Amino acid sequence: MEDEMVAMDWGHLPLVVLDRLHELLKKEKACGVLMKSLRLVNLHWGQWATGAIQSLSLSGEQSLEELVAAISERFPRVQSLKFARHKGFKEDDLPALGRLRCLQHLDFGGKCQITNGGLEVVSSLERVTSLDLTGCSRVGDEGIEHLQRLTALRELNLHGCSSISNKSMAYIAQLEALERLILVECKNLTDAAFEHSKRWTALKDLRLSGCGKITDGALDHIGMLPTLQRLKLCKCKELTDAGLQHVSKLMALETLDLRLCEKLTDAGIGPIARLGALKCLVLACCRSITDAGLRLVGSLTSLAHLDLSFCAEITDHGLGHMEELTNLESLNLYACEHITAEGLEVVGELTSLKDLALTRCVRVTDDGLQHVAKLQRLQRLSLFGCVEITDAGLEHVSKLTNLERLSLGFCAKVTDEGLRSVGALISLRHLNFFGCTEITPAGVEYVGCLPYVDILGVDVKGKITPQPTKASTTQPLCGR
Repeated sequence: MEDEMVAMDWGHLPLVVLDRLHELLKKEKACGVLMKSLRLVNLHWGQWATGAIQSLSLSGEQSLEELVAAISERFPRVQSLKFARHKGFKEDDLPALGRLRCLQHLDFGGKCQITNGGLEVVSSLERVTSLDLTGCSRVGDEGIEHLQRLTALRELNLHGCSSISNKSMAYIAQLEALERLILVECKNLTDAAFEHSKRWTALKDLRLSGCGKITDGALDHIGMLPTLQRLKLCKCKELTDAGLQHVSKLMALETLDLRLCEKLTDAGIGPIARLGALKCLVLACCRSITDAGLRLVGSLTSLAHLDLSFCAEITDHGLGHMEELTNLESLNLYACEHITAEGLEVVGELTSLKDLALTRCVRVTDDGLQHVAKLQRLQRLSLFGCVEITDAGLEHVSKLTNLERLSLGFCAKVTDEGLRSVGALISLRHLNFFGCTEITPAGVEYVGCLPYVDILGVDVKGKITPQPTKASTTQPLCGR
C-alpha cells in the first residue's frame, strides 16, 4: 500500500499525466523554458521531459549525420527541426533525416540556404506536413517540382523565395491538403499563377503580401476558395475596387489585410461589407478611404481588430459610424490627423477595446482623453506625438487601471505632474516618454516605484535621455 502511495505522489506522476501537462504548456506557448526546468525535478521527470521534447533548433558545427544519431537516441519523439543556426548544414547529410520517424515539421529559413537538390531529398520524407523555406533564394521551380511528392503537406512557407515563377504554382496546385500557403515577396508571380488554385479545397490561410505583379485577375481565382479564412494582400499595389468583388465571395474570411493597396477607394469597401465573418480588417495606408467607406465598415459587427493607420481623410464624422462595432478589441488610428475629442466620444463607447493607437493624432486633446478613460479594459494606449496632451489629460488616463503599455513620446506639454498621475497605474509594464522635454528626474521618481514598469526615457542612472524611439504598440509604418 505504501509503495502504491509513493508511486502516485507528484514526483512520480504517470507518464500519461505528464504528457497532458506537456500539451497544456504548448497551448500556453510556455513549453520551451519550462521543459528545461521540469527535467531538473527528479530522475522520473527528467527522463520524461527529455523523451517528450518534440521541437529542436539545431546549432553548432556538428554534421547533420551526427546530430540525427544523437536525436534519434535521446529525443525519439521529435517532430520539428529548425536549421537557421546550424553552421554545419550540408545538403549531402539530408538523407539522415529519414531516421527520425516522427518528423513532421522542417524549417530551413535563415542562413542554411537549401537548394533544389536538397528539396529532392526532403520530398522523400512523406510524413512532413509543414515546410518553411523563408528566404531560400536558391530554391527555384525545379526544387518546387520535387515537393509534389509531399502529399500530406499542410503548410508551405515560401516567403522571399524570389526565384520561383508561375511554373512553381502549377506544382503547388497538386498539394491538395494545403491549409496555409505563404508567398510573401514572391515577386515573379502573376495572375496566371493562380489558375489552378481551385484545387486547394482545404486552404485556410493565403499570404501574398509584396507580390506586386498580381492584379484583380488573381482575385478572380482566389475568390473560388470557399474555406479561406485569412487573406493578406499587403503591398499588392495593382489591386483595385473591382478585385474586391471577387473577395466578397469568401464568406468564411476572418482576416483581410489590404495595407498599402493604394488604388482602393470607398467603392471597394462595399463588397468587403458583405463578409459577415470578418474579425480583422487592415486598411492601413489606403489613403483614398474616407468617412463614406467607414460608414460601410461600420456594418461589420464581428470585427475585433481594425487598422485605419494613415487613412488621413477620416474624420470624427467617420468614427461616428463605428458605434455598432461593440466587439472591437484593437483600433489603430495612427496619423488620422483630423480626429478630435468629438470622434473619441464614440470610441469611448467601444468598451471591449484593449488596444488603442492614437499616435500622431495631433488634434487629440485632454477632452478626448476624458472619453478614452471609459475604456476600462484598455491594456495598450499610444499617445505618441499627440502634441496637445497635457498633465490634465493624464489625470484621465490614470483611471485606466488595466493599462500595461503607455506611450507618451514627444508629448511635449507633459510635465512631472503628468507622471504623478501615471504613477497610479500599478499594472503598467512599459512607459515611453522620449521627447517629453518638460520631465525631470524628479518626475521620473513618481513612476520609478511602479513594481514592474520598463521605462523608456531615462537611462539606468535616472538621467533623462534625449534620444527618440519608435512609436509603440500596434501602429505600422507605411514602408513595411
